[in-house]
Amino acid sequence: MQKRLMDLPEGGGDSQQQNRSKQRCGGKRFVELRPREQRQLLPPSLEEMVEPDDPVRAVAEVMAAVDMSRFEEAYRGGGRPAYPPRVVCSVLVYAYMLGITSARQIARALRTDVRMMYLAHGLRIDHRTVSLFRRRHAEALEDLFREVVRIGIRVGVVKMGQVGIDGTKIAARAGRRVYSAEELEGMMERIRQDIRRYMEESRRVDEEEDERYGEGMGDELPEELRDRERLREKIAEAIKELKEGEQKAVSLSEPEARVQKIGREKRPGYNCQVAVDIDSGMIVSQAVVVEQSDNGQLGEMMECIERDSGRAAEVVTADGGYESKESIEAAERWAPRTEVYIGRGSGGRKTEGWGRERFDYDEEADQWRCPAGRVLVRVGDKEVGGKRYAYYRAQVSCRDCEYIQQCMGVRGKSRYRALLVSEHGREIEEMRRKAASEAGREAMKRHWGTVERVIGQIKCVLGLRRFRLWGLAGARVEFTLACIAVNIRQMARWLVGGVSVKVAEGMG
Repeated sequence: MQKRLMDLPEGGGDSQQQNRSKQRCGGKRFVELRPREQRQLLPPSLEEMVEPDDPVRAVAEVMAAVDMSRFEEAYRGGGRPAYPPRVVCSVLVYAYMLGITSARQIARALRTDVRMMYLAHGLRIDHRTVSLFRRRHAEALEDLFREVVRIGIRVGVVKMGQVGIDGTKIAARAGRRVYSAEELEGMMERIRQDIRRYMEESRRVDEEEDERYGEGMGDELPEELRDRERLREKIAEAIKELKEGEQKAVSLSEPEARVQKIGREKRPGYNCQVAVDIDSGMIVSQAVVVEQSDNGQLGEMMECIERDSGRAAEVVTADGGYESKESIEAAERWAPRTEVYIGRGSGGRKTEGWGRERFDYDEEADQWRCPAGRVLVRVGDKEVGGKRYAYYRAQVSCRDCEYIQQCMGVRGKSRYRALLVSEHGREIEEMRRKAASEAGREAMKRHWGTVERVIGQIKCVLGLRRFRLWGLAGARVEFTLACIAVNIRQMARWLVGGVSVKVAEGMG
């Protein structure tokens, strides 16, 4: 018999404890354990090992109903058979539901997690296959997302009555280190000097050419300098992007990822947009963009909603980050089919002091007059949060004004009252009044209670706070998988247990 690590020597152990264990009356104290080496005549099936109401069954049911022809067309057949795309997709979606995004961890789970084995029919898919599948089928995964959304509509889960749009920043695969144009130019100069130094040295030792380079010409760069040559090309591209764009810094390893404010720090990342059906909590559209601000995304997302779900929402809501000329134009373009509300915030502390509605505007003189009769004149333009405003300021100190506390707030420290006025200030004010109406307040209340929770699921439950795949294309693949996972989590409430709704019936 094989010796165990913790086997005690003969006669060892606590004899008193053994005797106490035997002094018990009536039956056994503990379940009798079978030896692990004992074989079973009829081992349990994977079907028996998964609970009837386990959410993994919702994944299997939804994935069995979707059309996988887009994936299957990529395989010609012949040679070694490929893993069925339906199985790999099921495994990927469920892995993201569990917060597992690493291909190696997914491959490991296929050997240890019964639910993953259930989805894979016992197949042990290697990590390389999982990783290549994500990259290879980026467009097909977006089609899969759309089909899951439309299944939700057909089974009656998604109502499309009100859809809330919001954005969140997720860190890129690249590290935190970013470089300004001056730093990149300094690196470029050092690389030039290293290459120049090597070329001068090679010319001084021409007599050793044949011995060193054989049949070569003698001026080829060695491997370490070839790497620097490639780095120099990458730096040149980064400098060009900085000079042509509006960025002040860039990541060398992932130039597509712009510097975003993520939590309390700034680092390379992407702006991830979601459109959430308020009634069901399902994501009906999603996008990953490089822009740092949300103010130009409303119109694009409204078009994405119709493209992905096949229909327009009755009501669309968004927070104050979407206030812009583009959003106003989008609201006008979609009216009256879709009602648009843009709120000013997420229900936090209101800004102290008087708003612009307490001031009178003189269009001919292009100036504002406060309730105390003081004039605010335009002194220039100012950019705040990616938006450009006309900047108006009082010409005399407001510290002696009788309305100073009401006008500037008790925390106001400035001596001069100022106003920031957007180019489309009147239209924005009209949008704000609309959002402040009874219908607007009710719509925004539902918006903040649902959309923020869905974003929290992506970041906290699924754990997607940083992408694993490189580049914008990789970020879009991962975010698409995360959104599919969130949607199936929501549909699981309908497809498993309490409510007897079946996907097959909905598709029929």
